[in-house]
Amino acid sequence: MSRQGYFPHHDKLMAAMKNPKYERGKFKEFFKEALLLYERWREENLKIRGTSDEDIRRKVNLLNEYKDQLELEVAAKYGVHPYFGEGEVFSAQTKIFSSILEEFLYYLFKDLVPEGTRIGSGRAFVELFITPKSFEELIKGHPTLTVKRKDLDFMLGADITLIIRPKASLEQFLNRTEELTIPAVAVECKTNIDKTMLNEAAGTAEFLKRGNPYVLYVILAEYLDFTPEENPKLTKIDQIYILRRMKRPSVDQRTLDFFKNRKPIQEDLVIDFFKLVRNHLEKTWWDPDEAVERGKLI
Repeated sequence: MSRQGYFPHHDKLMAAMKNPKYERGKFKEFFKEALLLYERWREENLKIRGTSDEDIRRKVNLLNEYKDQLELEVAAKYGVHPYFGEGEVFSAQTKIFSSILEEFLYYLFKDLVPEGTRIGSGRAFVELFITPKSFEELIKGHPTLTVKRKDLDFMLGADITLIIRPKASLEQFLNRTEELTIPAVAVECKTNIDKTMLNEAAGTAEFLKRGNPYVLYVILAEYLDFTPEENPKLTKIDQIYILRRMKRPSVDQRTLDFFKNRKPIQEDLVIDFFKLVRNHLEKTWWDPDEAVERGKLI
């Protein structure tokens, strides 16, 4: 996805609206109001062109306002929210509510990165293996290629074309190509993060950094759902943000009243996250001459 637009939350809303399960009754009424709220949220975000702290605060305020209206007013009115709904509710698999944060990241970074940046979800390159069936196949210059990729919720990176061809007798062979997406920043978006999710993310971070040693890997979650006995610093995860500075409520506490009293997504944490990403994108990842001058190679 280029800077022209990346709207995963809108896509999830439209996909759910076309699902026969949600075409009538209270779901139909929910979509009427939800789409009006959504269009206003998108329009107001696209008006903001800057990347100052104040611009980010405005985007976070719009995010909190939209989430509260969609979840705690409209979804609550029709009883369709998977946490505190009544009767038939939206399945978590629709990702109607969890995709809001993903789309917010597009609004957050759209004016930071240059044209041509890969922005949004996708399958990121991890490893490439050259696996010829035999020595003869290797010598002839057309061995089998195996590429490993990893699905990411959100990334900033670049799409490249890798061309592979034999060194000798080039005219006899067609070039082999692989389209690869190289992430500079990878973000996993979670409503809440529990211990299982943390372990999976730690594995993903290590896996992803095999082929992308300079990728910044960050987790954004609204709520914490485990006691951090294990130090996340011991993993390859670069940072974990708990955006509401709250623990996830237990099942019996997940009521509308509880969520109406939740903390908002914290402006200072989003600003810190933005600056972490910006600094990563603007710095030189490795310069051997500068390292020698500094006298420190790491």
